[in-house]
Amino acid sequence: MNFRSHLSRILGVCAVAVFQCALLIDCAESQTTPAQPVSATQPAQGTEVGLAKAAPGSPLDFTQKQGEHPPAPVVRALQISEHEIDSNIRDYQCTFAKRERVDGELGDYQIITLKVMQQPFSVYMNFQKPYAGREVVYVAGQNDGKLTVLDAGFTRMLGKLNLDPTGPRAMSGQKHPITDVGMRNLTAKLTKMWENEMQFAECDVTVKPNIKVEGRNTTMVQVVHPVARQNFKFNAARVFFDD
Repeated sequence: MNFRSHLSRILGVCAVAVFQCALLIDCAESQTTPAQPVSATQPAQGTEVGLAKAAPGSPLDFTQKQGEHPPAPVVRALQISEHEIDSNIRDYQCTFAKRERVDGELGDYQIITLKVMQQPFSVYMNFQKPYAGREVVYVAGQNDGKLTVLDAGFTRMLGKLNLDPTGPRAMSGQKHPITDVGMRNLTAKLTKMWENEMQFAECDVTVKPNIKVEGRNTTMVQVVHPVARQNFKFNAARVFFDD
């Protein structure tokens, strides 16, 4: 069975999905001194640690309730997005553009045709640039947990390679493994990150509606920690929610 027919059997035809969810994230890293936890002796405006759970199907509302920590409305919006994905999105196709800072060095933009299937979690990548023509496929629970890559150029003649998704060869020039790819994984990671960070103060949230992303109306949410701390994964993050 050749690579393409194997891929077709696994992923089928992925539909382009349109849903209320984070479209993309733009982050700046943070690693310095520890942050101060929210406490009774160090109150901060809007730093209640508790979080009201979002009701499935609720409209996205970024209004901060009295006494809430500033990121709480963003976490609720992400919870709604997760439920929307789990309930209504089986698979999707998109153009994935990323640029990462790895080992302190900012890399080039990577443009990838991306196909994702939710169950079983499956990913197909076709690189447009760099490495034009490189194809990668990963299916959870298959191939001994390894991804399969068919490289571009001269090395394509070497045939398929099976690699550990978190091994040094697969992670070369990458900050995140293929197992982290997809909107569902992104929203889950953001939710967990901001839930954890709500135990600390020092957080500013800005919401800007009607921001265009590739011609679509979105709401941009910016979360900033004014002072970079080692407790915060990012000093600043921007998430764009599809309206």
